[in-house]
Amino acid sequence: MAPWSRVHLRQLAEVLSLLEADGERSTVSTRQVTNIRTNLKRSHLSALIDAGIVEWDVDEHEVLAPGPGFNSAVQTLYAGGYSLSHDPTER
Repeated sequence: MAPWSRVHLRQLAEVLSLLEADGERSTVSTRQVTNIRTNLKRSHLSALIDAGIVEWDVDEHEVLAPGPGFNSAVQTLYAGGYSLSHDPTER
């Protein structure tokens, strides 16, 4: 089962901003989150959808749901040492 059932695009952008900044919520600016959200919409999201990792929630605007490949993608990231609580460069 996926760790989440639905997530707003803004929430995903916040998480990715935190991962990029390797910081806490207070250290990530609104502008950084907005930039990540824009980049997701312009280029990365379609590839994630095409790969089956996420799907648009057809009932709500800018809400994503895990796709059929979501669990495999998360397991691959964990196997590679990626997580919110671990710096992947420190192996």
